[in-house]
Amino acid sequence: MSSRQSLLARSLAKPNWRAPDARVALRAWARGGQPLTAFAHEHSILIAKLRRWRSRLGDVPPAVVFHRVLVRRTQDRKPEPAQGPRVELVARGGRRVLVRRGFDSELLQEPARCAGG
Repeated sequence: MSSRQSLLARSLAKPNWRAPDARVALRAWARGGQPLTAFAHEHSILIAKLRRWRSRLGDVPPAVVFHRVLVRRTQDRKPEPAQGPRVELVARGGRRVLVRRGFDSELLQEPARCAGG
């Protein structure tokens, strides 16, 4: 068990939270990216307790939401020499992100790093 997990376990075990305990729980929820209700159910916490502390603290980072995507390697039908193969990310609802050869992979990872991922 990592120190982060043991800190979460200790905080969740307390019947009456203080602000540091609530911050630990709310940050764990934010890092996990799941709905607040799912996090509460998974950890046997009253949803109202989490909402009350979230409202009180206000400085807890918002949850990161991840969406399932379909990843396809494709070849342009009439590729220009600079284009070549590409990777296409297709999200629910048909939104697409096309990543062509030469794309800066660090740039694609930046949103996750900014969100603490």
